[in-house]
Amino acid sequence: MRKRFVRLALLCGAVLPGAGTAACPSPAAGFEAVPGLDVHGVAVELSGVRVLLGQDGSRVDTAGAPITVRPDGDLQLAGWAARVDWRAYASPDIDTAPTLAYRDADGTLCRLARWTWVRGERLRDGGWAFFYDAAGRPSGYAAYDARFGKGRQAPLQRSDAACLLRDAAGHVTRFVPAVCGEAADGDVRYVRDEAGTLLRAIDHRPTGQAHTVVEFGSDGKQKRRLTLASVRGVMVSGQGNPAFVMPGQTRERVMVWQEEGGNAVETGIPQEPWRIVRLDAGFAQDDPGAQSWDPAWQTVIVSGASDATGRIKPDPVASRQVSDALREHPGRVFWYVDGSTRFLLVPSLAPQVWAACVDAENVAPGACAPAGRR
Repeated sequence: MRKRFVRLALLCGAVLPGAGTAACPSPAAGFEAVPGLDVHGVAVELSGVRVLLGQDGSRVDTAGAPITVRPDGDLQLAGWAARVDWRAYASPDIDTAPTLAYRDADGTLCRLARWTWVRGERLRDGGWAFFYDAAGRPSGYAAYDARFGKGRQAPLQRSDAACLLRDAAGHVTRFVPAVCGEAADGDVRYVRDEAGTLLRAIDHRPTGQAHTVVEFGSDGKQKRRLTLASVRGVMVSGQGNPAFVMPGQTRERVMVWQEEGGNAVETGIPQEPWRIVRLDAGFAQDDPGAQSWDPAWQTVIVSGASDATGRIKPDPVASRQVSDALREHPGRVFWYVDGSTRFLLVPSLAPQVWAACVDAENVAPGACAPAGRR
């Protein structure tokens, strides 16, 4: 944890002398409030995208946010601000420097303020405010921008913000895309077991509806991603927006197969032959030379033809056969709606499984698995 504080303080070449609690202004203070902070000049303008010298001698592009949030929710300076060698851009003249860095007495970075020249007048262009909790841990940030009118300084407007909430043990429990203490339309909730091990992250942004869940393994790495079909834009073989497990690296078009039935596709082409197949052993799913229907290396599970309106609707018996094949051969079942157009079929999650998966109070390690596999 201390290494993260040191990286934060080193943004403008400052050395953190002691591990004290950051004395930066609170989120409620606004960007302009900087009483008691030390100010230092940075001789590089950050109003636009720049390519700067990195600490390891590399070239660093300043596009995007200056900091990022890790998948497990912890806030760290993993964006461009952490990689720039700010000591190379130190400026002794704070009255003309295009960027000012504000730090507390311990050297912790509290503000990066941007300045620009408009019709010969030096005006504040915006910047970033960094916030910390009572233990001195990063708890959030806010980005600000100004809109100028007739050469005069305009009020700064917040353009981006983030807040982290932690439990008594210091584990991140929520990521909120807003300044701490303010309401937001959605958040990300982190589910942990009693030992603090991260089990999954539930994304409610931006509407407040849970739509994506990332599961983590015991090694802390992402294991799989579950999402609603409507979020990813995949096709659905029926009505509604069922949840499914997002397949790994694939270039295939994906279609969600609803195991409870009701699967149908509208092609608009009457009497068009279709078939649902599984790849035979020894053939790679992403083989670029094997995209079309070929009986030499594909086994037909069910087949038929579209009706007079161009609709394809497998009957209940065929649907059960496909559902069984999806369980036995995951990632290797395809629906050819014609001879050359195919979709990789993925099974939908049962509604009760999805409900358990997005329940942040459910700390069972297998909350997102079907009942028989937990």
